[in-house]
Amino acid sequence: MKRSLIYLIKILLFIAAFCYAMYIFLPWDSLGRFAMSMAHNRLERQGMRLNYTDVNAEDGGFTVNNLTLNGAVNIALNSITIKPQLLASVLSFAPVCEINFTGAGVRFGQVLNFGDGGFLLTAGRNEILLENFIPEGGIRSHRFSPRKISIETGF
Repeated sequence: MKRSLIYLIKILLFIAAFCYAMYIFLPWDSLGRFAMSMAHNRLERQGMRLNYTDVNAEDGGFTVNNLTLNGAVNIALNSITIKPQLLASVLSFAPVCEINFTGAGVRFGQVLNFGDGGFLLTAGRNEILLENFIPEGGIRSHRFSPRKISIETGF
C-alpha cells in the first residue's frame, strides 16, 4: 500500500513537471500566429476583417501589435497581450485567458477611447464572459461599472 502511494506521488510529480516544462518552453509566438490565423478566418466568415502587424512571444503568452477589427463596429488596439490561464481553464472546463490591452479605441460612428486596461476572458460554446473589465479611458461612469459582461457569440 505504501509502495503504491509512493509510485502514485512520483507519477503525479512527473506529470506536473512535464506540464510546467511544456508551459515554459512552448513556442508562444507560433501559437499566437496560429490563434490569430484561426480568429482571422472565423471572423472573415462573419463579415469582419481582422488585421495586425506582428505577434511576439510574451512570458506565458503572446502579444499582438497594431490590431484592428473592422465590421459593424471598428476596434483598434496598439497592442493586446493574451496569457492563457491553464489551471483556471482546467477547473472551469473552458478556455480562460488574461487579456491586457494598450491604446484601445472603438468607433460606433464616433470614437470612444478605452485607453489601457484588461480583463479575464472565459470562452464558452455560445458566449464569451468578460470578468474584471477595467478600462482606463472614456467609458468610466459612476452608475455603470463593467465588471462582468456576457456576450452571445452567434458562432
